[in-house]
Amino acid sequence: MIRNPYRHLYFSSPAANMDDSLLSSIEPELDGYLFDRLDLSSGDRMLLVGAGTPDLIPLIRIRLGITGRLLVTDPDPEALWGITGYDADWAILLEAKASALPLRNSYLPTIVCWDSFLAIDDKKTAVKEFFRVLRPGGRVLIAQNGPGKPHGKPRPCSCGLRNLFIEAGFSKIDLENNEEMFLFSAEKVPGFFVASPASA
Repeated sequence: MIRNPYRHLYFSSPAANMDDSLLSSIEPELDGYLFDRLDLSSGDRMLLVGAGTPDLIPLIRIRLGITGRLLVTDPDPEALWGITGYDADWAILLEAKASALPLRNSYLPTIVCWDSFLAIDDKKTAVKEFFRVLRPGGRVLIAQNGPGKPHGKPRPCSCGLRNLFIEAGFSKIDLENNEEMFLFSAEKVPGFFVASPASA
């Protein structure tokens, strides 16, 4: 179900000040890590999986422009509540699991899981859903920011992740796994399609 119950004027003073504060607090390299690996154009659509990283929203808005559209999916309505201050009429909030996206086939060019992939219950089905809703040539980026274990957060298994995405039909897989960042990306090759129940 598509949710967008909160209508705010983005250029109101509180919203503008909120964005300025967040942008100044984001590590400069965060912008490069994300957007250097994605071919985002003004007017595009992008799906952000998980509502736990609202500090990305101002950066995404700059890249997609006023005619672009960000969709944020999370099964927890309280998590979606937490980003309504960034919402305006620009973002579309989806109260849905990543394994059951209420989007039609080949709907968007970019999906980002930023510190959220490990929280997905049914990862195999979710990856198939990513493939279904991506346009041919579209990409998925899975990122974990910060050090991994033993001093930081757990990270996805790179081998298992690669197998999941290959099985779903993805190719052109790239992986960067260092002390500060885990980045995995995969592309939906044009001309290859895996059937899946379509949603409106």
